[in-house]
Amino acid sequence: MKPHVLSSILTVFALLSGVAANATPLSAMANQTNVISYAPDALLVSFRPHTDKVTESRLLDAVGGAVDYEYTLVPNLVHVRLSGQSSVKEAISTLSDSPFVEYAEPDYVVNTQEAPPPPVNDPLYGQLWGLDKINAPDAWAQGTGSNDVVVAVIDTGADYAHPDLADNIWTNPGEIPDNGIDDDGNGYIDDVHGWDFFENDNNPMDGGAHGTHVSGTICAKGNNSIGVTGVIWNCQLMILRFMGPNGGFISDAIRALEYAVNRQARISNNSWGNGERSNALRNAIRRAGSSDHLFVAAAGNMGQNIDETPFYPAAFNLDNIISVAAANSADQPAGFSNWGPASVDLHAPGVAITSTVPYQNYGTSSGTSMAAPYVSGAAALLLAMRPALTMDELRSSLLSTTRPVTDLAGLTVTGGELDLAAAAALIPMPPAAPSDLAAVATPPSPDVELTWTDNADDETGHYLWRSVDETNWTTLAVLPASVTGYIDFGLGSGTYFYKVQAFNEWGDSAFSNIASVTLEQQVNSVHVGDIDATAQWVGRNAWTATLTVTVHGEHEQPVANVAVEGLWSEHSFAGSCTTNGLGQCQITSPSFKQNVAIASYTVVDLVSGTHGYVPADNHDPDGDSTGTLISVIQP
Repeated sequence: MKPHVLSSILTVFALLSGVAANATPLSAMANQTNVISYAPDALLVSFRPHTDKVTESRLLDAVGGAVDYEYTLVPNLVHVRLSGQSSVKEAISTLSDSPFVEYAEPDYVVNTQEAPPPPVNDPLYGQLWGLDKINAPDAWAQGTGSNDVVVAVIDTGADYAHPDLADNIWTNPGEIPDNGIDDDGNGYIDDVHGWDFFENDNNPMDGGAHGTHVSGTICAKGNNSIGVTGVIWNCQLMILRFMGPNGGFISDAIRALEYAVNRQARISNNSWGNGERSNALRNAIRRAGSSDHLFVAAAGNMGQNIDETPFYPAAFNLDNIISVAAANSADQPAGFSNWGPASVDLHAPGVAITSTVPYQNYGTSSGTSMAAPYVSGAAALLLAMRPALTMDELRSSLLSTTRPVTDLAGLTVTGGELDLAAAAALIPMPPAAPSDLAAVATPPSPDVELTWTDNADDETGHYLWRSVDETNWTTLAVLPASVTGYIDFGLGSGTYFYKVQAFNEWGDSAFSNIASVTLEQQVNSVHVGDIDATAQWVGRNAWTATLTVTVHGEHEQPVANVAVEGLWSEHSFAGSCTTNGLGQCQITSPSFKQNVAIASYTVVDLVSGTHGYVPADNHDPDGDSTGTLISVIQP
């Protein structure tokens, strides 16, 4: 377990955690708000490229240090544990003098950014007012989420069994639960829902309540008749704990971000920070951006301009960070919230926010910690609508559409508040799905007339699909825009299923309803479609012929249950059969003597109670018969 540190920010919820017996107290750290704390026995060191391991070990030996973790997200960055030979400041001074070290810095403590509760701590106070304030319901008309979108919650953990979160918790597809094996080979055993970097185990259950509250605002299950609703109703929350009741270390925050990026989480929520600049953390976030990762950060709760008095990571000038300040329900900046015309990007609801808390409960809290998840949830919803959005497009969509607010002007880069509906309207979308698909048989022909309602004005065209089992579908036709009907003709008897969808350059719509129709065999006429023959010896002086006769209807569809009647030329032997579902049947000739070199068969009649025989339509695509008569040569 990492050494615990004193919290630098008041919290609404009691954070639950025990101090391990071997934990090292950090007596040098004060408990005043915004006082910087760091691990007394650890460093983050970045060696310059091409520094060999022998040189690294020599430099670390000089300060009594040893590498206990090498980061993959940031090349050449290591976490170093000190033996006590040198203090943190002494070790940094010694290492910084080396030409092989790019930088060495303390392993700073960061804290959650949750503010004290309002004077009236009514659990129903302002319940879910933030969703209306960001115009989430209007955005939900375009979509409510997707389980393909993964949001990493880098925090105090989360109650992943909470009934309003359980269905939206990320599950590692490469890991078999509880078998004690690192199935996916990622260095973490049984990391089913994420990882606890604070306790270094596979159970990222919330050590307090902060991460559970954040998670509910992002993605509490929507429309399930339970508790609250997140900004996005359906997503996957990857739970990455790195903080305890008194905060957590930068080194573990970087490991959590590294885990998220390596597992393709496109968004992370980071409702924590401190006032000390960490080059290691900045480089990790920048490298995450190169993997198209959006890093949403709380601006902090000191009520100060972080352009002048920075609060990190929110104040890092990086293109993949969105820094979020808190506003109240009256569109005023929260008194506790940090701000900055250059460092903070926008405001979001952050006062008296109701969300999930552990043990199937709900609670109300305030802070920029509560504002950041509104932005994370909004980003996730946009990504669900348009999975191909890049990080730059996603960030631009959110920041270019903020709602201007007089009282917020000049406090942030945008001077406005998150407007999810406006951002969603800016996202190019696939067209709306067609509806009211109907399929009607048109007897006596075996045709189906299809009609539907076109609900889009931006489609390029339509795909029409057909199936005979409602499982395997084939594309029946690609139709132009604005078309609302089609005739499927030339069908045999059976049941047919149809669905239609619109498409444009941004993708395909959802499918319409499925319509079905059952056709009886109804044809006005039949004819011979083909006759094929083979011959074979049945003895030294005798041979026979086998015919395959195919019967078609007026649209060249196969017709079943038709009796084929005819005669063999030799001795006028009769030969007949009845067609199957493929419109085919076989006739075997009598035995011919060796002196019969050629035998012929003539179709005399096609008999069925549902049609008439039209010899004029007979044909043979192989060209080896007249459509009525075929000759077979002795084998």
